[in-house]
Amino acid sequence: MVNRTARWFVSIALLSSSCHTVGGGPMRIVATDAGLEAPATMRVGLRHIVFENHGAEIHEAMLVRLPAGMDAERFAALVNDGVLFPEGAQDYSGPGLLAGGEAMELWLTLDPGDYVLICWHHMRDPVRGFSVPAGAREDDVPPREDAVLSLRDFRFELSGALRAGERVIKVEAHGPTIHEADIFRLLPGRTAGDVQRWYKDDLGGAPPADALGGVLDSHDTGRVVWLRRNFTPGRYVLHCGIPLDQQAKSGESAGLHADAGMVLTFDIDP
Repeated sequence: MVNRTARWFVSIALLSSSCHTVGGGPMRIVATDAGLEAPATMRVGLRHIVFENHGAEIHEAMLVRLPAGMDAERFAALVNDGVLFPEGAQDYSGPGLLAGGEAMELWLTLDPGDYVLICWHHMRDPVRGFSVPAGAREDDVPPREDAVLSLRDFRFELSGALRAGERVIKVEAHGPTIHEADIFRLLPGRTAGDVQRWYKDDLGGAPPADALGGVLDSHDTGRVVWLRRNFTPGRYVLHCGIPLDQQAKSGESAGLHADAGMVLTFDIDP
């Protein structure tokens, strides 16, 4: 999520009844510059998620499971009060920062409960409520991975061959801290350091890289998520933007996991 310590405010938008319930196909989340569009109900189990950014701005889609007694309005009120991780709410991962016109896919697990869907980057984006009813679990089958990305304190470990074309990364969290992995393709002449500075400035100014999605954090530090997208030749950066101090409030200056070394540069050859 983009600089989660930046000060901003969210509103509530409960998904309307016109949104469909996911059946046997992928769960589709669409980002626009007005907010996130998604089903009002999603099936329990390992779900195939397609994330598309139809806006001009960069967007992400964090799935957060709410504790008993907390609704979407209460979650938004706590966030607006500066709470980065409302007590009892559990991050369930989701698609990372994605530039306009781009698309990516994830396979991640959803348990029964009430959730919100949130983009941490845009203060004008509403928090969206949705539910995952209890029922028979029928998992979507993830594709075979081309590479494995391990998330550890405080480093990325990437194994396997990533080449140009449509590729699958299996992302394994090992903790003990929660982590995320945003993927950027550097523009000519730019570096990982440029990405770090731009990210901490809340993506202000001309971007040094293209945002190509990624895997957001999960409070389950053993969570496994699969990511699929198309890779073109170039130099890439993996970046973790989780605050080092999870008790910090938005608006306070806080270091990120990237500052502790959780940045990795790699190349995709033709």
